[in-house]
Amino acid sequence: MSIDGFVLSVHILAAVVGLMMAAVLHAGLIQMSRAETVQQMRPWVPVIHRLEPLLPVAALVLLGTGIWLIAISGGEFHWTDGWILTAIVGLVAAEAVGGMVSPRSKALQPALVDEPDGPVSVELRRQAIDPPFFYGSHFATSVFLGVVAIMAAKPSGAVSALIVVVAAVIGLATAVPIVRRRPPLPAAAARNTGRVTADH
Repeated sequence: MSIDGFVLSVHILAAVVGLMMAAVLHAGLIQMSRAETVQQMRPWVPVIHRLEPLLPVAALVLLGTGIWLIAISGGEFHWTDGWILTAIVGLVAAEAVGGMVSPRSKALQPALVDEPDGPVSVELRRQAIDPPFFYGSHFATSVFLGVVAIMAAKPSGAVSALIVVVAAVIGLATAVPIVRRRPPLPAAAARNTGRVTADH
């Protein structure tokens, strides 16, 4: 196998593995949001804990091998190509948003450890269905998928930007039904929140 073929194989593998990990991660998060008992939520915690740090690694491998492919393309691809610029901006945006919302997912792990077995409490359910996390994670995964699509098709810059924007909008839209299942604050907690807001 030539060096070009090897780098291209790693590039494609990074995209496939990244999307597979994202699919498992989203499946786990959705299952946790729908779980009726704490026992049903707990098995997903180690899965999410292990997969989340690997997603940026897949993105970095995808970006690194992409840069390598441009360097060995013999002038076929250029840094000024619209689809290349869009792919780089899309990857950076996806990883930036993913990095910002990741701590919100990590905060769920100690909450589950402290929660006794039994039905999921309203507070834990609200933490499991965290709007910023679901919107952010769906945005990041959809943009990553859009980037993979434009890397495969190599359209014009305008079409590439449109693909990424449409992917981002679809990603945000798919998070809406999940976020809508978030239960309201208990009355006492809502009153305390209002009192704190009024004091400030």
